[in-house]
Amino acid sequence: MAGFASESLAGFAPESVAGFGSESWQGLRRNTQEGIRIRKEKGLYSGRRVGTGDTIDRLLSKEKNKKIIEYLKKGTYSYAEIGKIVGCSTTTITKVNKAYNTKTALA
Repeated sequence: MAGFASESLAGFAPESVAGFGSESWQGLRRNTQEGIRIRKEKGLYSGRRVGTGDTIDRLLSKEKNKKIIEYLKKGTYSYAEIGKIVGCSTTTITKVNKAYNTKTALA
């Protein structure tokens, strides 16, 4: 089956093959925007509710995030290593680190 896919795409330039994913993403985004617009017109869409996001204190009080802070304070672990140890993404570590630095700067 893999041979069929590579054979069918063999005649395309790499730029055009890469463009397929981009067009798909743009179509999905366009459809989502249109769906939101229609629901707003009908009064069925209100967006994200106020207060559903984490505050800095709530974010830093979670057990997993406390462990992240401990490893960050040690300074001997990379984000990738902390992510493997704690079981989270590097994006989460970045978010926790930013929140921690903000809180300590305000204190």
